[in-house]
Amino acid sequence: MGQVIPVLQAMCGQRVYLDTNVFIYFLDGNLQFFPAAEPVLRAISNREIIGVTGEIAVAETMVGPYHKMEYEDDHHNTRFFPVK
Repeated sequence: MGQVIPVLQAMCGQRVYLDTNVFIYFLDGNLQFFPAAEPVLRAISNREIIGVTGEIAVAETMVGPYHKMEYEDDHHNTRFFPVK
């Protein structure tokens, strides 16, 4: 994963598209890929690169939290998305 930093330095100031896997690896703390995802998101947070993504990536990223909330709904009587 040591190759991530030189690549990020080369992309300084550039727009970088982030797909679902970057968010999921980061949020899940994936042991294999978190060390690659974290510096990318940190570079975006520090405004070293410009991160962009799409609504499909956001929707795909939200599947895990949605399912977790459905599970908790059964136990805590709360809803992630209100149902009318």
